[in-house]
Amino acid sequence: MAAAKARFLVLATAAWAFLSAATASAFDVPSVAFDEGFSPLFGDDNLVRSRNDRSVRLLLDRRSGSGFISSDYYLHGFFSASIKLPKDYTAGVVVAFYLIIQPRCSSFEPLVLAWSHGRVNDDSTTAAQPKPARHCKLWVRPCPVPQSKQQCNSRGLFRLSPERLRRLDPGINLSNGDVYEKTHDELDFEFLGSRWGGQWRVQTNVYGNGSTDHGREERYLLPFDPTVEAHRYSVLWAPTHIIFYIDDTPIREVIRHPDMGGDFPAKPMAVYATIWDGSTWATDGGKYKVNYKYAPFASEFSDLTLRGCRTDPGLRLTRDRDAAGDCAEGGLLGLMTADYAVMTPQKRAAMRAFRARHMTYTVCYDAMRYAAGPFPECDTSDEERASFSAWGESKTVIMRQRARGRRRGRRTGAGAGTRGRSDVASS
Repeated sequence: MAAAKARFLVLATAAWAFLSAATASAFDVPSVAFDEGFSPLFGDDNLVRSRNDRSVRLLLDRRSGSGFISSDYYLHGFFSASIKLPKDYTAGVVVAFYLIIQPRCSSFEPLVLAWSHGRVNDDSTTAAQPKPARHCKLWVRPCPVPQSKQQCNSRGLFRLSPERLRRLDPGINLSNGDVYEKTHDELDFEFLGSRWGGQWRVQTNVYGNGSTDHGREERYLLPFDPTVEAHRYSVLWAPTHIIFYIDDTPIREVIRHPDMGGDFPAKPMAVYATIWDGSTWATDGGKYKVNYKYAPFASEFSDLTLRGCRTDPGLRLTRDRDAAGDCAEGGLLGLMTADYAVMTPQKRAAMRAFRARHMTYTVCYDAMRYAAGPFPECDTSDEERASFSAWGESKTVIMRQRARGRRRGRRTGAGAGTRGRSDVASS
């Protein structure tokens, strides 16, 4: 049995190497130091920057998750990070790399909101000396248990209403995502933990104009163990299409269709990376929770890439308006003609091969949620539909246990033995 599992892993790795080579892309994109493009979002010392500031480790423990945010907002671009996921038992753990609209601060950095008996205590609000800032900490961890859908976002972070934010800081500048809470845009990579070491699932989300009630989700298995070494995950967001990549292989393409209307993301967004407790839904619909006996759960982010059109988060756009900011003078043309924005026949073949072997769910074949038929941008076929159930679940691609992860006493690397948190920093 062990030999069979080893052969499976070797074949899966070889197949992935072939798919990656077939794209013949090897994107040449520069990375940025953390301080050049990002700011801490939450988690305090659960966010650990490397000595050279080129990588970040995000930790989740009983006290808090952690996350960071880009220092600018973008209207289209290519956004990428190499990510190494936590090892061992990770049920309920969610790691996310995504774009979304969130607020910024005009007078305070950061606006820190503290907990008092399960709710935010306005009297304990503190702020640093006033100085220019693009973002503020308007989300805190954790939410009350059970979570309140009225107060908590999908990542388990507490949220204040725009009216309450204005009472706390009259000078705050709220973006579209706060003034129009139900019309936000979002593009996600969400990594969902499991009971088995190395068996992470990946979910991609596309939300436009607050379309979470008819979201465009897909889920996949990975052809490699994402806890052994880092792999690159990228999002190309152009005015005409969106491409999700794993390493240099495209795994999903969303081409803008006229009938999508506002469901295609078209508002300025910031780039986020977070790790958090998703026990209520992440693993088998919430059946398996985070077990903090195995904490801290550590995810590593490196090769951070921000190649986009920087702009004002409060920019109001018409459907056909050209991009502003950095893309106003030819930058958008450079984005649209870059290797990562062009879907060649070789890349499309590699994408189809990946999806046939590793996609476990697609909204395009979910007839139970969307009885009226697939979304207009879905590229479907009767032959492919036969491989999916009426719920959009694959009949052939199913998560199976490879091998049980080692327990806490045998762990190596971050958090091993009795090392202190300061030892978690990478070199």
